[in-house]
Amino acid sequence: MILESIKLKQFKNHSDFFGQWLSGFNFIVGPNGVGKTNLLDAIYFSSMLKSYFQNSEKQMIQNDKDFYRIDAKFLENGQNYQFEAKSASNLRESKWEGSVIERSTDHIGRIPIIFISPDDIFYFFQESEERRKFLNQTIIQIDPIYMDHLMKYSKALKLRNALLKIFNPALDHSYLLDSYDNYLIESGSYISKKRAEICNLLDPIIIQFMAEISGGMQESTIEYKTQVDQNFGDLLLKNRTRDIFTQRTSVGVHKDQIEARLGKVSLREFGSQGQQKSFILALRLAQYKLISSIRKKSPIVLLDDIFAKLDESRVNNLLALLEQEKVEQCFITDTHLERVEKLKSQLSSTSSIINLNIT
Repeated sequence: MILESIKLKQFKNHSDFFGQWLSGFNFIVGPNGVGKTNLLDAIYFSSMLKSYFQNSEKQMIQNDKDFYRIDAKFLENGQNYQFEAKSASNLRESKWEGSVIERSTDHIGRIPIIFISPDDIFYFFQESEERRKFLNQTIIQIDPIYMDHLMKYSKALKLRNALLKIFNPALDHSYLLDSYDNYLIESGSYISKKRAEICNLLDPIIIQFMAEISGGMQESTIEYKTQVDQNFGDLLLKNRTRDIFTQRTSVGVHKDQIEARLGKVSLREFGSQGQQKSFILALRLAQYKLISSIRKKSPIVLLDDIFAKLDESRVNNLLALLEQEKVEQCFITDTHLERVEKLKSQLSSTSSIINLNIT
């Protein structure tokens, strides 16, 4: 899947932007504040129907404006496709080929995508939620049923926690808790099973890329830990009294742990910054390769300001490995034209440089 063009109207700091793109590597150059990251976020939105960074629709509408619009054209196997998205105070709507996308699960996966931002390294190792988010972003692009279970689980968890906050021992709320528990068990069991499966598939690919990045000096793996098994229902009942006291659900897939390991030790606790950076690259490359092999199409790769957290040698390694994996289209933002020109000269793939200005 190739992005041919994208038009933005009042999306973040883009008043009126239009860009055309080629297959291969597209370098987007410009000073801070011109909207390079926002452009990548718009491309991400066309795939995932949400911003990579913001949860609020209001934050995606340009200041002092009342709507935004995204129009993107894609090409796959000689066939053209049109994506549209618009949002205003009383309307949010996305379309594919002129038809309204009723459910996100009907669209996510059509345009596989990988996003690497400078903050990924910090947040992945500091926030367990970010590690779960990585797995979710991977799995929803290859399994629409997983997305349904994520939404069901999230809704049941929210309702259960709301009930725990107003729980009155004088009233019998057990039937409601039992109902919410049943939803958590059903969807949580599917989610944990799929996460374990994907981690098992990712693990040997991570080892492969980590060896290539480090010259065979390091071997890293990913380990998945969950409380959800065949006894999950018993565990929810066992912890019910504590949950009522703390007013929150203490067990479930929302507490899953994903641990990066360097040999037998925790990469988060004992790895150097260089080792952690190499692992993130290996992880994202593994994500790319896994989605590509399952979906039978090459994800679009978005690399945002990668020099902010990665040294030149790691950037070169990353691009070389993306070329090796035959990435069809990659977008790379940077602030220095000379640095981009040097990178471009080292690539054998088709590449172009676009200077970006605020419009």
